[in-house]
Amino acid sequence: MHRTNRAGFKAGALKDGLDKASGEFIAIFDADFVPDPDFCARLCHFSVQKR
Repeated sequence: MHRTNRAGFKAGALKDGLDKASGEFIAIFDADFVPDPDFCARLCHFSVQKR
């Protein structure tokens, strides 16, 4: 998602993103943060079923 209107700066971007987001879980990262490959599985281990 790219905003052309910078109203509210980071807080405004967060609000816009949350207004458009759907789902039970939402993860928000800073631009310079790279999560581990198993981040979602470790965070939401109770909802992930192994196949």
